[in-house]
Amino acid sequence: MNAAATPAQNPPTLRRRARWEAWPARGECPMGRRGPAGACGGRVRSKGVVGDGAWPRGRAPPGLGAMGPGWRAASAALVGGSVAIFAALRRLALAVPQPAAVRSRPGRVWRWRNLLVSFAHSVLAGLWALFSLWHSPELLSDIQDGYSVSGHLLVCFSSGYFIHDTLDIIFNHQSRSSWEYLVHHAMAISAFVSLIITGRFLVAAVLLLLVEVSNIFLTVRMLLKMSNVPSPALYEANKYINLVVYFAFRLAPQAYLTCYFLRHVELQGQGAFLTANLLLLDAMILMYFSRLLRSDFFPSLRKGSAGRDVDGEKFLID
Repeated sequence: MNAAATPAQNPPTLRRRARWEAWPARGECPMGRRGPAGACGGRVRSKGVVGDGAWPRGRAPPGLGAMGPGWRAASAALVGGSVAIFAALRRLALAVPQPAAVRSRPGRVWRWRNLLVSFAHSVLAGLWALFSLWHSPELLSDIQDGYSVSGHLLVCFSSGYFIHDTLDIIFNHQSRSSWEYLVHHAMAISAFVSLIITGRFLVAAVLLLLVEVSNIFLTVRMLLKMSNVPSPALYEANKYINLVVYFAFRLAPQAYLTCYFLRHVELQGQGAFLTANLLLLDAMILMYFSRLLRSDFFPSLRKGSAGRDVDGEKFLID
């Protein structure tokens, strides 16, 4: 028996290959079913190919789309490695000089350090998501089944951050003041784990992680407020940039994905779970946006904020 015959003895792989080769090419949809951009229910057989030409760009080869035990173990190791990376970054944050306004109020020390780690994740994940979509734009035509190694690694990386931040909040007894973050992280972790296991909707996760570009400026905003930097011009400039990127990288991708899921994703199983997560996230994002507008653009509309001590709180918008 030679090594070349081994793959032929794997019936699941043969069945996946046969299903793919039987799937219609671009523009050919079974039973007239069409999705966005002429795709068959959102599934597009791309013209671009990789390797020996057997598999299209943006689609996982057999055995990658539905993660086998080996891939699940590797993904779990990547997530664990990401947790360790952010734990190390948290240690490094201790060496960053703290402004006098932070040092003088012990309740803000943890929050300052936590926001520095959050800022690092936002920069890395936001730029990573932009690069993934720029490098493989064909992924946008197949949100349900599109696949890229870069996107898979990004989801593992961000899953590790959300796990680390959850543990940081709990172990430092900040759960009560940061409960909104705990809810958000629980939603993100559960959704990302389901994507890693099934290999589906990874493109949707990459689109959602564009929000980290917006989080860069949101985190800068909170750091400036905490440190009482005597530079109104800097805060004002960041305020308007923050508003623009909030629309471009938070509201726009979220609105697009919500419409896509409601129109093209079956509301059962994983599809129903992710749609429910997405709708809950919509409500949270609109609430945060209203807070942002009241705080930075319509301060006269703020209620109950006079004399409010925000030490230790870690809300997305203060």
